Amino acid sequence: MWQPDDGSGVKTIAEDGSCTGMYYNAGQPLDIGGGMTCTLGSEENDGAYVLVVSQPPNEASYLVRFDGNDTAVVMSQSGEPLVTLERQ
Repeated sequence: MWQPDDGSGVKTIAEDGSCTGMYYNAGQPLDIGGGMTCTLGSEENDGAYVLVVSQPPNEASYLVRFDGNDTAVVMSQSGEPLVTLERQ
């Protein structure tokens, strides 16, 4: 479980890729109901990872930068921070 700094509620990411609360639209979390999946790609040259969040018909790609094992900053594709997550 991950606690966000934007007050939007705890987020989860399971080993099978299912997740909750991770889709953001226009800087705000959006959940239209139904299953949500999160796929983390390989590390990019700048140390960030690509995170693809899908909740059909919606899908979005974000950048994620980890600070140790317990903090993750989720950013837009342009690098603007959306939310910081702390592992619970």
